[in-house]
Amino acid sequence: MISSNRVDDGQGTIWLNDVDCSGSETKLLNCSYSLETSQCHHYEDVGVHCFLSCPAEENEGRLRFITGSVENIGRLEINYKGEWGTICHIGFDHIDAAVACRQLGYCSGQMISSGSVDDGNGTIWLDDINCSGSEHKLINCTYSIDTSHCFHRYDVGLHCYLSCPAEEDEGRLRFITGSVENIGRLEINYRGEWGTICSTRFGHIDAAVACRQLGYCSGQMVSSGSVDDGNGTIWLDDINCSGSEHKLINCTYSIDTSHCFHRYDVGLHCYLSCPAEEDEGRLRLITGSVENIGRLEINYRGEWGTICSTRFSHVEAAVACRQLGYWYDVGLHCYLSCPAEEDEGRLRLITGSVENIGRLEINYRGEWGTICSTRFGHVEAAVACRQLGYCSGQMIPHEYINDGNGTIWLDDIICSGSEHKLINCTYSIDTAHCFHRYDVGVKCYLSCPAEENEGLLRLITGSAENRGRLEINYRGEWGTICSSRFGHVEAAVACRQLGYCSGEAMPSNLVDDGNGTIWLDDINCSGSEHKLINCTYSIDTSHCSHWYDVGIDCFNCATKDE
Repeated sequence: MISSNRVDDGQGTIWLNDVDCSGSETKLLNCSYSLETSQCHHYEDVGVHCFLSCPAEENEGRLRFITGSVENIGRLEINYKGEWGTICHIGFDHIDAAVACRQLGYCSGQMISSGSVDDGNGTIWLDDINCSGSEHKLINCTYSIDTSHCFHRYDVGLHCYLSCPAEEDEGRLRFITGSVENIGRLEINYRGEWGTICSTRFGHIDAAVACRQLGYCSGQMVSSGSVDDGNGTIWLDDINCSGSEHKLINCTYSIDTSHCFHRYDVGLHCYLSCPAEEDEGRLRLITGSVENIGRLEINYRGEWGTICSTRFSHVEAAVACRQLGYWYDVGLHCYLSCPAEEDEGRLRLITGSVENIGRLEINYRGEWGTICSTRFGHVEAAVACRQLGYCSGQMIPHEYINDGNGTIWLDDIICSGSEHKLINCTYSIDTAHCFHRYDVGVKCYLSCPAEENEGLLRLITGSAENRGRLEINYRGEWGTICSSRFGHVEAAVACRQLGYCSGEAMPSNLVDDGNGTIWLDDINCSGSEHKLINCTYSIDTSHCSHWYDVGIDCFNCATKDE
């Protein structure tokens, strides 16, 4: 395949999309494909480069190294389809580099940034290479030949090792300290060479493992600005230890450090002594006039100190309060008593001039508060409205309700739709990122339509009776449909429901904009449905506007062949 911008745009019908072949087919039409092409344009027409001859099998996948002044550092090239070309670095990592270097006769190697090698020319053959590490040839790894998004400035560069270290030296650590013997920059021996470690995701668990390997009882990470910058190679990044490892090299890690700089080198404070285990983690509450409200402090490494509130939420506070002998918290307010169970999860609707439209509030932990609208949709609104005594309902935008005050209790509510109470849905009580301008608002329905009317369609036409804007009766109210993913298959289902033999989708700008509610989006039909409402769809239309309303052109069997 070649990029679309290398061929002239076609004209007329775009027939196929999402063509997916196994490679064994004798005809393209035997591959799987979609007829949904409404989102396609002629500037995306497929272009191909057919080979006049194919290489001998033994040459396929051969590698060569285009080096400069250093024989083992350079740009990697591959012989593919009888022609030398480069490899795009997207998805290429040190595991893939090691496979390539071994194929070239070196013991191992690593990827280097594309800016460290000269740009290639000619064809960019492969992309998204993914090796397990056990392959003998790079061509045996998985890869993609879609390189239309690649440029030669992203060509793969390698540093292949002239020698590899003895196994017993791999992963040794050393501590580059200053005036204090147990505080300094951490370095590791990797591939026979000392280098630093990038601090991305490096935390106190990883620091404790490193300090124990260095002979200390434990330790913690210190900010990179507290230690001198290293030099040379930055070997590891994204280290993740469970805490039980005896060597840091036994933790999971990445050797892609292309985004790291020495100002992010890992620094450690290793402990000269560790406190008795029974005192570790004790809590105390520094209170004022109220005994159960105050600042939380912890005994850590034998010393009392405070806790930073970043990401500390009601979940963590609940754990702390229980450890202190209280029931629950509100940051940090530990409850002396618990609310009655029957009140937990009760809902109320704070309305204005319309009784069934307003801000939703919940009784949680004995106190009324609001709900954050993250991930809250029409399914959740329907559950809430049924709990409030209505037949169903929908979510409404924040600007239709007044902001609440007090505690924001819940977020990330997800309901299946069968729940009798909103509190029975899954949810999070981490609302630290929420504000009252995101409080949930709902419109509860005073009546729900008879089942036989649900999903009725009508066509709002202009000069031609079989062509126009499609509308649907949903929740007892007529509204439009958003055109995202709506294609000819969906249009054919809608037209058959309206009494025509088939039809096709029209561009939204060929129909008048609707008004009122936009009911459905992301409709996806197999083509066998008798009603459009039987297709899969989403009722999250918050990103839609009426200039994307669905328009269809229905075919009259007497005048147009299917």
